[in-house]
Amino acid sequence: MRAPIDSGPNGDIKNQGSGPAAKLIQPLLVTSFNTYFMNSKTPNKLQQRLLELPFDAYLQIIALLLIKLGYRDVRLAGRTDWKGRNRAGGYDLVATLGCGLSSRKVVAQVKQFDTESRVFQRQADELRGVAIRSGAAEALLITSGPLSGSIDQEGLLLPLAPVHLISGDQLVELLISHQIGVTANGALDEALFAQLEQEAVGNRQSDCLGAKSELLLTVAVTRVPRSRS
Repeated sequence: MRAPIDSGPNGDIKNQGSGPAAKLIQPLLVTSFNTYFMNSKTPNKLQQRLLELPFDAYLQIIALLLIKLGYRDVRLAGRTDWKGRNRAGGYDLVATLGCGLSSRKVVAQVKQFDTESRVFQRQADELRGVAIRSGAAEALLITSGPLSGSIDQEGLLLPLAPVHLISGDQLVELLISHQIGVTANGALDEALFAQLEQEAVGNRQSDCLGAKSELLLTVAVTRVPRSRS
């Protein structure tokens, strides 16, 4: 039986360890473990499983990853639904990087996107503004989908509130590398997913898109002209 995730009040996940933060702008190091599984069906299965999670359960997965990368005091900012009001005003997770006098606030905006939904320059620029307004030293924009090729990634790393981007492929590689959502033999960690789903209170992407599709179908049917006899 899996031990419960060590979480604090308000959905905070307590730090399970410490270490230097990963330099996200450098190429990811792929071990033999990762190489094997990145060539298997595991990445696609994991990416699909992430899309099936309630949004706050997905955020918990990202929070676990940030802890593994060396971030401390990782906590949810308040948003729990895939689509809904964001009380924090533009970011989903808050964390601390460094320690003592050198510690700094980091905010993260998390996108639960499929492979057809891209992150664009405007979203990254808006997140930089959010970081400055909230007093954060830097920001992370993490998506389970692709990044637009038109994003000026070098410009986003300028000293004033740099924004680090993590694409869906990078996210899956990092999760596999740290064995979050997958087991040592490459299977999906359904025990972890089941626990997070049970604790979740937010809605899912499919809940919102399904409701939208049903509404559009209802509108279309009501507008079908009646045939004249």
